[in-house]
Amino acid sequence: MAAKTPYQYLPITEPDGIRLIVLRPAPDKAAPVQCPIIHTTLRHAQEEIYEYYTALSYAWGNANDTSFISVDGQHHLQVTKNLERALRYLRDGKQVLRVWADGVCL
Repeated sequence: MAAKTPYQYLPITEPDGIRLIVLRPAPDKAAPVQCPIIHTTLRHAQEEIYEYYTALSYAWGNANDTSFISVDGQHHLQVTKNLERALRYLRDGKQVLRVWADGVCL
């Protein structure tokens, strides 16, 4: 298996553009966090995010205490352990969850 490379952010080009974490389901809370990061617009995703969207601000805890999440199965993204833990426990066992987390999506 090839080593994962660091995730590279693409610029947000639309005036109402946002990034969202698409948190994949996992029946086991101990399973690694896996998620694509998508670019969309508020206009395009209005209905979708209205019902299935969670906002998370994670500027708490030690910023130097970090972990990694898997993005698209090919990249890793360094995040605080608090965010990784929050994503781990927010995810559903069966359903995809869209999350806006300020430290990842800004």
